[in-house]
Amino acid sequence: MLFRSGETLDPKEFAEAYSADKLAKIQQSIENLFWAGAVSGTYSSAYTQCNGLLYILDSTSATASLINATWSGAVTSANALDVFDAMWNQVNSSIPNILGEPDITAFVSHPTFTALTQALRKANYFINYIGVPDGKTSDTFTGWELWYPNSNFKVVATVGLDFTTTKNKVVMTPAHNLWAGFDNFKDAANFSIWYEQFYDMVNFRSKWKQGAALVYPQYIVYKAS
Repeated sequence: MLFRSGETLDPKEFAEAYSADKLAKIQQSIENLFWAGAVSGTYSSAYTQCNGLLYILDSTSATASLINATWSGAVTSANALDVFDAMWNQVNSSIPNILGEPDITAFVSHPTFTALTQALRKANYFINYIGVPDGKTSDTFTGWELWYPNSNFKVVATVGLDFTTTKNKVVMTPAHNLWAGFDNFKDAANFSIWYEQFYDMVNFRSKWKQGAALVYPQYIVYKAS
């Protein structure tokens, strides 16, 4: 915030700005834990409070049921279309029974998503408006999701895959096959902000429990690296 000479900060405005900032950070932490959480610190030493989805895919009995992608390594603008075409072909050949699902999604990191959009531009797919449903410009622009051209699956970028150890991973499955669990029924539960006059300090506290689960690992095409 910028102030003119003589202006003072409205406590209500400060509280709203502070709360919004904390809420955004909590949302990002929840997303990171859902994907890259691992008590062992496998994916990030900052997110060891619970085991997330990648831990289930990489380190549990679910691993044996996954359909492993034929590609590995970084997704670049040179190979992105080949990577996603190959994964989509694996869906068609190995799990055709999910093709009728309306929410088949490839979850990716932001670097992978960026490489894909560059590849689409190079291939002259300029008609595909990123984040806009039905290829129409509108106020619903989201910026980090797209329908893969001439297919019925969506590509969605998530911060939970942006770590150095996870940025090359891709998870393709019906979105409703992945679940997140919480112990709070409302966002406001266990969320507290208070001013401590003695220390002249604003305090913040938020506590919650969360976990990740998947229903059918055999319905996942997984690019593990």
